[in-house]
Amino acid sequence: MSRLMSGLYEASEWISRLAYLNILWVLFTLGGLVVFGIFPATASVFTITRYWVMGKEDIPLFKTFWNSYKENFGKVQIIGYVLVAIGAILYYDYQFFSEKEGPMFFVIELLTGSIIFIFSLVVLFIFPVFTHYKLKTIEYFKNTLLISLSQLLLSIVMFIVTGLLVYALSSFSGLLLFFGLSLPAYWITWVAQIIFKRLEELKTAKNG
Repeated sequence: MSRLMSGLYEASEWISRLAYLNILWVLFTLGGLVVFGIFPATASVFTITRYWVMGKEDIPLFKTFWNSYKENFGKVQIIGYVLVAIGAILYYDYQFFSEKEGPMFFVIELLTGSIIFIFSLVVLFIFPVFTHYKLKTIEYFKNTLLISLSQLLLSIVMFIVTGLLVYALSSFSGLLLFFGLSLPAYWITWVAQIIFKRLEELKTAKNG
């Protein structure tokens, strides 16, 4: 009974943390009029989940979120809107070629679809990379691409499970408000940290 109560208490704590974090994301996104708030708020969510995955669960949540929001406000806007622009181009390209007929257009459609998949991996990884490494803006795109492809199996697992989580949460509209980003972000961060650790171990082994 003691173990059961302890487990229930810990589960309720995590539910509360994730819900609070997601509400902060919603409020700070709205506070930045969405277009200016969504990317720094998202970076702040991944900053928090990184601390949690690393075992630092007792950090002051609001203060840490706010400090990350202010610190990353400018730099992450560039990253976010570059991703939006690339995503829009790929989407319209895929729509254009999918409406055409003929073997050449079919091949181009497949290639575009493959590029969209790789781009999706970059989108999933870029915030964990942003919060884990200190790089120049352009280097985040290059390093995120290399990291996601270097551990492709784990990246695919991350992609599939994230999709399932988002689908499950969207099936119950009330859950999106409380866990729409925080729960997928925690999962993505957890997998990303495994990959970062593997890459650091490989680098250490290579350097002797």
